[in-house]
Amino acid sequence: MDSIQVKLISREIIKPSSPTPDHLKTFPLSLIDQLYPHVYTRMVLFYSSDKKSTDDTALFISILKSGISKALSHFYPLAGTVRDNLYIECNDQGLSFSEARVMGCDLSGLLSRPRFELFDHLFPSQEGNFDPSNSGDFQIYVQVNSFPCGAVAIGISLLHKVIDGTLISQFLKKWASLTRDVDYHHLTNSATRVPASSVFPRRETLPSNAGAWAGKRSMDGEKLCVERFVFDARAIASLRDESKSDSVPNPSAVEVLSGFIWKYMMKASKATSGRNKSAVLAHLVNLRQKVDPPLPEDAVGNVVWKAISSHRSSSPENCQPELPVLVGSLRKSFSDMKKDYVGKLTGEGGISEVTRWLDAVDGEYSDADVEAYAFISFCRMGFNELDFGRGMPLWVSPGPLHNAPFDRGVFLLDARMGKERELEAWVCMEREKMAILKRDAEFLGFASLNPSISI
Repeated sequence: MDSIQVKLISREIIKPSSPTPDHLKTFPLSLIDQLYPHVYTRMVLFYSSDKKSTDDTALFISILKSGISKALSHFYPLAGTVRDNLYIECNDQGLSFSEARVMGCDLSGLLSRPRFELFDHLFPSQEGNFDPSNSGDFQIYVQVNSFPCGAVAIGISLLHKVIDGTLISQFLKKWASLTRDVDYHHLTNSATRVPASSVFPRRETLPSNAGAWAGKRSMDGEKLCVERFVFDARAIASLRDESKSDSVPNPSAVEVLSGFIWKYMMKASKATSGRNKSAVLAHLVNLRQKVDPPLPEDAVGNVVWKAISSHRSSSPENCQPELPVLVGSLRKSFSDMKKDYVGKLTGEGGISEVTRWLDAVDGEYSDADVEAYAFISFCRMGFNELDFGRGMPLWVSPGPLHNAPFDRGVFLLDARMGKERELEAWVCMEREKMAILKRDAEFLGFASLNPSISI
């Protein structure tokens, strides 16, 4: 399918079902929140038509609105306004909720070898002008798209400055549970949300190289290409066997796929430049259970850090890194995220270690001979189990990555739930290099290029 037409039907503001108490009106950002630029994480959930119910789409959308209003009362900071890159004014501003209709296209057509760029139409247009000193932007934008066949696609945009992957999962799970139970008892905001700033206190001024946190973006989005690859259970098992070593006898699926994709992205880079380049890979890690004391999964803010792996090019021009070596480097970077190191990052004294880390990473990113890669995993976060009353989603997809703050990145997530685990990788890199990756027989021996989604 080359194009779709989506007609906007309505747009409204959904506010929390109960007002935020006065003593909770100010919610501090964390240092990590402050380091993030004003970008949105986007995903779309696809649901088949509800053949078992007589409820029409309009009623379903009405129930969705009621549920998300109640969810906002639980997560009241997400209904507020970010001010001065310092705090959230919990003013119950709410979120933007749009209804749209997909014209002349059934879901089966859209999900037949889906084209990533078409998903742009399934999200509300919101990421426009942003005044960081006094933003009126919403933190959450939702667009519910109905298809002629009765299917529904829910496009969601969430502000990464405040909402990390774990919090996305927690918020959507709460929304789904409240939507299924329309007679849920009246909710209040009495439970104070735990802020990420309790471990990463905010700073009035940031280090001069704070931009190094977001990543390295050196080229226009038009020069980048995004492709989807699926790895079935057999491929994952085979790669896990190939990845084993004395240092990593039991590699995880995320470690295995991260190392494998990284290897072949570097191989494609060498094919275009004619030489091996050094590489640095940043992988986001959830720290909620690594801080002392641990934070709840629904703590608000970015409770994350970046595990850094590196590969130094050697003198032989034809030498390519072995998979066990890359997986070993990844495992070490994850293992370094122990409580003693995390303790250095947290508290009032954590700014010293954060500044040292920014200096080191900024040096890597500034080196023209070093290529930077960003990996994010949404695996095992339960996105494939989000039931809003129509059963599990047929498919969950990230939104377009063209506005991501990196040139080369990989987004890992669980494929559609089945008897055996499959994983998807959405890979973003230069078009010239992507063309090489898509023709690499060794890579395609394990990865399926953008297969259709079965309805």
